[in-house]
Amino acid sequence: MNKKHPFDSESASMYARILAVSIAIFGCSFHQTSFAAAPPLSADVIFDPTHLVNVVIKMDDQDWQALCGQSRDFLEALGEGSGEKPFTYFPADVTIDGVTISKVGIRKKGFLGSLDDVRPALKIKFDEYVEQDPAVGFDRLTLNNNKQDPSRLSQYLSYKIFNDSGTVAPRCNFAKVTVNGTYLGIYSNVESVKPPFLNQRFGDDSGALFEGTVVDFLEDSVGRFEKKNKHAKNKYLTELSELIEKKSFTIGEVDELLDVRAFVKFWATESLIGFWDGYTNNQNNFFVYRHPQTKKFVFIPWGTDSSFTNSMPIAPFRIKVKSVHAQSALANRLYRHPEIQALYLETMNELLKTTWNEDALIADIDRVGKLLKGHILKNNSGYSRKVESVTAFIRGRRAVMNAELKDGAVKISHGTRKPVYFEFTGSATASFSTQWYEKSPSNAIEQGEAKMEVTVNGEQIEFKQLGVTAEPSRDENNKEADGRLPPTVVFSGRRESDGKQWMLAIGTSSQAFQPSTKPVPVMGIVIEGNPIFFFARMALNLGNLTLASGTATFDEAKREVGAPVSGVLKVNFGRFGGGKHLPR
Repeated sequence: MNKKHPFDSESASMYARILAVSIAIFGCSFHQTSFAAAPPLSADVIFDPTHLVNVVIKMDDQDWQALCGQSRDFLEALGEGSGEKPFTYFPADVTIDGVTISKVGIRKKGFLGSLDDVRPALKIKFDEYVEQDPAVGFDRLTLNNNKQDPSRLSQYLSYKIFNDSGTVAPRCNFAKVTVNGTYLGIYSNVESVKPPFLNQRFGDDSGALFEGTVVDFLEDSVGRFEKKNKHAKNKYLTELSELIEKKSFTIGEVDELLDVRAFVKFWATESLIGFWDGYTNNQNNFFVYRHPQTKKFVFIPWGTDSSFTNSMPIAPFRIKVKSVHAQSALANRLYRHPEIQALYLETMNELLKTTWNEDALIADIDRVGKLLKGHILKNNSGYSRKVESVTAFIRGRRAVMNAELKDGAVKISHGTRKPVYFEFTGSATASFSTQWYEKSPSNAIEQGEAKMEVTVNGEQIEFKQLGVTAEPSRDENNKEADGRLPPTVVFSGRRESDGKQWMLAIGTSSQAFQPSTKPVPVMGIVIEGNPIFFFARMALNLGNLTLASGTATFDEAKREVGAPVSGVLKVNFGRFGGGKHLPR
């Protein structure tokens, strides 16, 4: 394509020159590194794709239990405010490939989908408690549990493809993780987006760094970006959001604030790998870094454990247009410009030609399988099946892209989607007494005893009949580390006002399901009316879904048929807001 784009200027190529100089100075290469050529704890060794890192953590048992028990209230996390920071550091000693670092800080990590009370994702910060710099090129570990990815492949392959394509992205490999003598299995070892990363990739860590979690470059959303360093100021985000919200803007104007070519490559790669939970499709899981020399934003991918799929766990469930994800503000509004459509098509074709090598990717999957053999937890249900699914996706992706793009750039008819959030709609408090069932009884409404006060949209709900049971979750995709389905307490009733069915199912972990005076986090769902019709309505509109989040205190709790289960419950209710497309 010979047409000169308005951002193909000498100034627009400054970033590429800076990056090239940085690579020369800092040795920022993704080629496999000889272990003999690097110190034991160097980034080049710790993130080498052929190396299986061994991480052994020792800490106070009570601290570990406290860490595992920390959780995030998703109604607050996805509320219209800035959200809570629920995780705290605990002291520990960590041994990485035989090298021990004492007095590090360790905390739980994760937004919602990766939260786990038994096998949590972890951050290990070397200098949280004492000044120490025991490693070269990294100052902490980010260990992701891949709770949503039984194959353990999604993050490794995603970051590999981003890096191979030329997008600035973390390196990633695998780690065996053991805590206090208990083996937790294989984690993804992901390079943290912190000053060592910024220095290595950009040659300068003094730019503004933001993290995006269900946010976008929209006037009422920029305030929810998380500032990751002292240089991050909202005015930089606002400047770009105000520009693209104008009725008319030029690509040259955008390129003064955003590295447009780099963004289009990032965008096309997200689409190619089927990353439904990234920026361009779900306004989630990304960093933006404002390069201090070019003054332009560069996107950095993050949280890529939901890649290599054509479906989503939320409505509308299927990704209709697969070759061009265009829900987000930047993707949607830039794509209205013919020169961006042309550049996007050119970029996707180049990715398919130079980066998307099916045989090489599948050979790498086979190599990883051999590397991890014997280290995957036996109860990691779905491992082999999910590996096969990723392989099939890779084999078939080129045909999907070619079919959609054979007549040129795909047309996008909808406008930008408003980021989703939760609106508070009500609350419930309850005391209950029932027993444990391995299967839900047919007459659940007649089981147990429950007293419940429910308020929804300011009105109190009365029940003519209300029962309660304790039983395993019915969600086969939510098994715990030991292969069991987590426990749930299910309230089943009929409303006094209209006789309609009403159900509240709240769940917790098996670890938390025990007698205690301490409240434990619970979350769940409210079902109104016939469950079959309810889920059909939910599939059409997420606004029909009411979720519950809060705490329960169990006086009695045991996973044994007939065992008594009793306690008290306090939850808030919320419904999805946002999620709708703005006018074009």
